Amino acid sequence: MSVVRPGMRGFTLIELLTVISVMAVLLGLAVPSFSNFIASQRVKTVAYDLTTAFVLARSEAVKRNADVTVAAASGGDWTQGWTVKAGTTTLQQQQAFAGVTITKAASASAIPGSFVYGASGRMTSGFGTQYLQISGSSFTKCVKIDTTGIPSTQPVACL
Repeated sequence: MSVVRPGMRGFTLIELLTVISVMAVLLGLAVPSFSNFIASQRVKTVAYDLTTAFVLARSEAVKRNADVTVAAASGGDWTQGWTVKAGTTTLQQQQAFAGVTITKAASASAIPGSFVYGASGRMTSGFGTQYLQISGSSFTKCVKIDTTGIPSTQPVACL
């Protein structure tokens, strides 16, 4: 059995301050890179969610043999979210993302407020290839919807 003297318990104030100082330095180094990580993940998430919405609309149009619409939630502003609808039935609804913008490509005309897939799985509006550029902080992704209606993402700015 060991005997503990009253002055031998715990950490000294110097040891505690040293550990807190080291933790503060490590935290100061980690926070900026973590902020960049969060910003890049936010852009990737929006690109993935938007692509998934187009894939869902295309497959539902073929499955239901009816038109399915992917529309911006608020007056053509895709940054406020979007909905996927088959007639009056809402299939998917996406809320707005903070810190991310969705714009047209530099060489493209304005982004339509909605895209309509017909029963064949192709776009009914005849827009041609569309490019939606998703940006946040210093990160950019491009969602391309080709003339057949198939979406894809590119890890760079749109053309």
